[in-house]
Amino acid sequence: MYRKQLFGMLLAAAVLCSSCVSIAEVSDTDSGSVTDTSVCSIPDSSEVSLPVEDSSVCDISDELSEDASDDTEDIVSEVSEADFTFEVIDGVTYINGILLVNKSYLLPESYSPGGLLPEVKSAFDDMVAAAAGDGIKLYVVSGFRSYGTQKYLYESYLKRDPQETVDTYSARPGASEHQTGMAIDVNRCSSSFAGTPEAIWLAEHCAEYGFIVRYPLGKESITGYKYEPWHIRYIGDADLAAYLMENDICLEEYLNVTSVYNSEYKY
Repeated sequence: MYRKQLFGMLLAAAVLCSSCVSIAEVSDTDSGSVTDTSVCSIPDSSEVSLPVEDSSVCDISDELSEDASDDTEDIVSEVSEADFTFEVIDGVTYINGILLVNKSYLLPESYSPGGLLPEVKSAFDDMVAAAAGDGIKLYVVSGFRSYGTQKYLYESYLKRDPQETVDTYSARPGASEHQTGMAIDVNRCSSSFAGTPEAIWLAEHCAEYGFIVRYPLGKESITGYKYEPWHIRYIGDADLAAYLMENDICLEEYLNVTSVYNSEYKY
């Protein structure tokens, strides 16, 4: 166990050094399917406005929820004993085949699938159909976002809130799961989404389609982000997704990794 952790720490340090990319001017144009072109905009009357096609409003600057006690310590200790394979391919980190991006493991600026991955969109469409059968309406408000779009959003939020606040609800460029084409914000990016029939259905059934609620309640100090019941992440393996959701384990706990910006990543 100690040897595996030491290896993971050394590799993580190497990844961070190689992944801290320079901030460039936004010059790209996002493309993707019709259902994944919207982007969260500034949730107030900021002078900064998004492009016309990015018209959805996501109120993602609500107050942080209080951290809950860690009730999964015993479960996580057992899970962390598993053998994990770390791979870095073209600057992208994979652990046991799971693409990982958070504050500790960044994506290169050049990484861009151009939209939601086909398998992600297919799984989401299947989930939407199942939800509709239960009288629940689910839809994408924000899907794929390029490095450039995330940079634009993050800098827009910085014009209103201090960086330490922005970092609790918005990823710095290179640290956003939306850049992978495997993350979706569903229906409404607001704490008011919590507890709605749609949010409850999503939490109860998303794992059946290979998704997890990526930033669970009570895991803020581990994931690095506030509770986001609307943000789901596709991991593909429905059994693993069900295991994480049923045992209230976030991805960082399962993979035994951190989510903290490297001090060298100045922004």
